[in-house]
Amino acid sequence: MAFYLGNMLRLPAFLKIGEIIFQMIIIGIAQGGNVGFGFFSKHASALGYGIVVGYLIVNLILVLCYSIGETGTQRSKFELLFNLVGSILYISLAIYLFVKYSNTKLIVEAVFLLMVAACQILDAVFIFKRSE
Repeated sequence: MAFYLGNMLRLPAFLKIGEIIFQMIIIGIAQGGNVGFGFFSKHASALGYGIVVGYLIVNLILVLCYSIGETGTQRSKFELLFNLVGSILYISLAIYLFVKYSNTKLIVEAVFLLMVAACQILDAVFIFKRSE
């Protein structure tokens, strides 16, 4: 098992690494700022954490796969659907935070949620273009 640096210098890896960084910032704001995801219900807040942490784990696995040379997922329908569903979830969380709250920490959290969604949409567009 070797490390393939060439795969890490391509756009899909950069987008995934960007998503990971933004997701870590979102978790840091939610935990460190004592704001969570702005939901009054602890169950709804757990759903917000679950979305971010779940996508964080899968992105880490994908980056690990890219680094060992497995790039088949970059052209797969799995990653296309993963990015499309994720962008919808992230955009809906961000819209909820923008509409419901005026707390600065939650607004910043919503902006980072939108940045992750933008990375996912961009990645989905490139996956769609490569699969044609």
